Amino acid sequence: MRIFKKLLRAILGLILLVGLVGCSTQTSSESKEKVDTSSSKKTDTTKKKNSEKMKKEKSEEKDTEESEKSESIDDSQEESEDQESNDDDSESTDEDLSFSMESDYQTVPMEYTSALTTAESYATDMNMSKQGVYEQLTSEYGEKFSKEATQYAMNNIKIDWNENALKTAKSYQEDQSMSPEAIRDQLTSEYGEKFTPEEANYAISNLNK
Repeated sequence: MRIFKKLLRAILGLILLVGLVGCSTQTSSESKEKVDTSSSKKTDTTKKKNSEKMKKEKSEEKDTEESEKSESIDDSQEESEDQESNDDDSESTDEDLSFSMESDYQTVPMEYTSALTTAESYATDMNMSKQGVYEQLTSEYGEKFSKEATQYAMNNIKIDWNENALKTAKSYQEDQSMSPEAIRDQLTSEYGEKFTPEEANYAISNLNK
């Protein structure tokens, strides 16, 4: 009987021990599952945050690129407009200059331009002095231009009077075999060529060159 009771107690103790071990194992398993679930949730949350962050960064990069493209297009349009404006200003300036030149030409009386043309002909074809051309234009036995028209011609004629004096001096030397001093007198004489003393000196200095 005692042996039976001891055996029964041993069996009950064993059953109790097995139950405690089972409960402990189940509790440990549930705790582990909770930890795994919590860790999984944290991982999912982290992944979600990272995904949202990446989307936000991509969106910002896209906005930045679009903004840069827009600025580039605006700059290009501004440069094009500036170039067009400069071209318009240049054309306007050319037109104004052309109009001014035409206007100046149209305001010069015909007599003035005729006097200038005649003066150039005397100076280049006959190598006359400036004073000689002036007197020929105004002379009552010559061209009979007004003093105003003649003065306009003298102010606008482009002639090297020194060279005219030299050509005239060489003509006297070759055609009439005159001496340098005689040529000088003829060049400066009021009854002769009427060159200035400076122009005559230039001619004599370069006579034999």
